Amino acid sequence: MGHTQQWRELHQAVVPVIENLQAPSVGVRWNIMGLSDVNLISQQFALKFQVEFYIPNSLFDQLKANDDLRHERLFSFMNAVEIMEGPTVSVLANPKENGQIVKVLTKVKFEQHFDQSHFPWDMHDFTVQMTSNIPATIPSADASTAPTLQFVKSTSKRTVMQAQKYFMAKDTWLLDSRIREHAYLSDAQNSGSGKQYSHFWLYMHVRRKPSFYMWNVTVPIFVLTSLAFAVFAMDEPGDRISTTLTLILTQVAYKLAIATSLPTLSYQTYLDAYTMLSAAVTCAIYLVMALYEPTFLTGAVCGAVWVLINVYYLMRWYMSFHSASK
Repeated sequence: MGHTQQWRELHQAVVPVIENLQAPSVGVRWNIMGLSDVNLISQQFALKFQVEFYIPNSLFDQLKANDDLRHERLFSFMNAVEIMEGPTVSVLANPKENGQIVKVLTKVKFEQHFDQSHFPWDMHDFTVQMTSNIPATIPSADASTAPTLQFVKSTSKRTVMQAQKYFMAKDTWLLDSRIREHAYLSDAQNSGSGKQYSHFWLYMHVRRKPSFYMWNVTVPIFVLTSLAFAVFAMDEPGDRISTTLTLILTQVAYKLAIATSLPTLSYQTYLDAYTMLSAAVTCAIYLVMALYEPTFLTGAVCGAVWVLINVYYLMRWYMSFHSASK
């Protein structure tokens, strides 16, 4: 089961899907125009978009009478850090559905946690967490006079992704054209007044392109480690030890040189595990050279094991990367 599927099932298990509610439905449709400022260090990304709310006339009049058509009442973003542009609000008549369309154009910087343990084969769901400050349920005597609403996926127009055209980080990230939408209600027990509020989450899936790290980190480390097996063909023990020690120092120097190109994390990534394994293999060869008199056959067998280890890691990375993207 892929990472995306696991997250979807976990999310749906934690939050209830909207069903059988009396609150009027407000259709939500997104037009994603641009994704930028992706920063996994500060755990933030910026999104330019237009969100449209399809509101029935009866609810629209009620919201207008209660001064609830203000955008800060109609909706807010739970994980927003900064409003970078707008919002620009416009209202259009929707005679086909006997309602009104409220369009909001804005650019917002969002924050969320990015798990990079699979780096550089990591992938992420950029998430927009929208909620309404107008309740969906009101357990009180005057519930019939207070406006209520629930967000649902629009049936008039589908959500569209146009950010691929202007995605400035496309050399580093692969942005999926598919968008997932999920509407649910908050838990009434978390509200002091027993109210429930409508939430609408939007997910945009991105995958890192690992080519840079494959060619500039993984391949050089693999070559340096593989060269250590050549010492089994040397006759002089002193040459074997000095050559292996040189390769160890080279690996250490290379690791320090590429450190600035790798994310600074408190946990180990896939790439960290591979570089540590490579260093351990080279150190093991050094100890063998220093303590024993190995033969060429021993080196050939150890070299074959090293190749099999790399094949295993490559297959594991490949399966993890592709299964998680499904």
